[in-house]
Amino acid sequence: MSIWLYENVSRQPRHVWRNGAICVFCQSKLTLLHEENEDISQIKTRGSQHERIHACPVCGWWKAERVQDIDNFVHHFHYYTLHGAAASLRDLDLSDVSIPIKEVRSYLAANYEKRGTVHPRLFEETVADVFRDHGYSAEVTAYSGDDGIDVILSRGREKIGVQVKRYKNDIEVEQIRSLAGALVLNGLTQGLFVTTSGFQSGGDRTTDQFRTRGYQIELYDAEKFYEALHIAQRNMYKSFDEFPIVDILRRLQIIEDCTQERYDLSFRDRLSGDFFV
Repeated sequence: MSIWLYENVSRQPRHVWRNGAICVFCQSKLTLLHEENEDISQIKTRGSQHERIHACPVCGWWKAERVQDIDNFVHHFHYYTLHGAAASLRDLDLSDVSIPIKEVRSYLAANYEKRGTVHPRLFEETVADVFRDHGYSAEVTAYSGDDGIDVILSRGREKIGVQVKRYKNDIEVEQIRSLAGALVLNGLTQGLFVTTSGFQSGGDRTTDQFRTRGYQIELYDAEKFYEALHIAQRNMYKSFDEFPIVDILRRLQIIEDCTQERYDLSFRDRLSGDFFV
């Protein structure tokens, strides 16, 4: 399964084709996977054709296009044609715990506003998987009897207890203190609190207090975890060989077809034999 669909591509808004190499979903810089330029000049015309496929290395969104620019030097017309295709985002039911974590990560990277609909267990698995890409070993604890620790991160001698909360409201200071208690019960001195929302005022002051007592607790609000997700996702489509739709350039649809009369040809250009050979 993929979170991206190939359908209704001609209905995509024009900014898909006009916003340059920027992903319209997560605003990341697109990667140029394929480019081919061809001279399509003929006896009385001069023109070129450019084919490009761009893909987002973070969420996986892509667009493909073929642009033709042709000047007719006999009738003084300029022809511009754009054929294209762009991925559409599938509507995922994030309450379904059977969805592959890879797809959940890509979907959240593209549509982070939906994070509040992710099944809590699925979000715990997602958090663990993101931190694996940050160099940690990650183990999701049993759903019950976890003593307030949802994920255990390990790297060398470092061991971190993670509490994950899929909340709409900001996390209260008392919940941070609860995490500190869970660290004590599990014999840990480092903790991480990850939430889909934010933290109430006093959160940083509370973590400072625990730090002076030997307990390091780091707070990841929605924005900070999204940044971690972006970094972890920057490995999609490293080359055109990994692109899933091999025949995409044969499936492009007409997006724009424009003919303009040329008034910018000089008298010398119009008489030049180069254009009439």
